Formats: sequence, structure tokens, C-alpha cells
Amino acid sequence: MWLVSKYIQMNFEGLKEDIIFMLGGGKCAVDYTKFSNELNNLKSKDDVLTLLIHLGYLAYDPSDKKCYLPNLEVREEMFHAVEDVKWTEVIKSIHSSQKC
Repeated sequence: MWLVSKYIQMNFEGLKEDIIFMLGGGKCAVDYTKFSNELNNLKSKDDVLTLLIHLGYLAYDPSDKKCYLPNLEVREEMFHAVEDVKWTEVIKSIHSSQKC
């Protein structure tokens, strides 16, 4: 999960907000067409989301061109990645919503 933490820490173009939205069960639009398959040359939120799709951390729905967290196990791993990035306000919000 260290690798995922590294990439989400980049926080391109609202990546943080998209991760939060997906942790809550949402789907996010992604344009995978510009992805270059170069792990050291990520330039956008779409690059990071596409990479996470390729790595299996996100699923992709071609009918609406959106990505999402595919199951509870991946959701938990993504939560731990967010903890590693130290998005404290995100962690507090997630913990609060889990108590409901």
C-alpha cells in the first residue's frame, strides 16, 4: 500500500476529494486515454486513477467511464493509504461516518 500512498499524496487536480468520494461509495470520472504506462511520469489525476485501475485498487465501469473502489477489502486498504498520507481531516470524517 506504500505505493498507493505515494501516488495519492501527489493530490493532482482534486485527487484527494475523489478518493474521499470513493471511500464513501461514489464513482469518479476518469480519462484513461492519455496514460503513458510510465510509473515515474504521472502528470495528472487521471494518470493516478488509471494507474490505480491497472494495479487493481480501483475498478472501472466502461458504461459511464468512472472508477470506484470494488469491494470492502480494497476500501479498507485505501483508507490505510489515506492514513499514511496523513489527511487527518479526511480520517476524522471517515471515522465519524462509520459511527453512524
